[in-house]
Amino acid sequence: MKKLPVVLVLLLSFGSPLPAVVRSSHAGMLQVMVEDENGAVVHGAHVYVYAASRNSLVAARDCRGAVQFNLEPAHYRVYSAATRSGTDYIDHYISPNAYIQVNAGDPAFVILRLSRLEDPLRNLSAADLMKMGLNPNLAKDLY
Repeated sequence: MKKLPVVLVLLLSFGSPLPAVVRSSHAGMLQVMVEDENGAVVHGAHVYVYAASRNSLVAARDCRGAVQFNLEPAHYRVYSAATRSGTDYIDHYISPNAYIQVNAGDPAFVILRLSRLEDPLRNLSAADLMKMGLNPNLAKDLY
């Protein structure tokens, strides 16, 4: 008799932590492509799929421009995020939420366009930062 690995036995006993990701004939397919603000394909972005009816994560994957999910038929909220960094900067990018209906046997396709998040400190003065408890010298150095 063959022995099953412990992880497989646990998954079979208790179910997967991401139950909506399936490989059955009743599954629907969701294809996601991630673009930058200029329409170029983005490599290295993260794609997140949430159940639209609740805030539970269904699936997440790194994207090499495009990614595919096999999901149970349902409504989903999908978005993407990425970070780019250099020697003296870190930029964060995020897409708006896309609400998608996935149906069995009917592929759904969405293009997510990333936009750069603005620096939240840009709109605060040194006086505002000091009121929030930031060291006065550091607050002045930021400006």
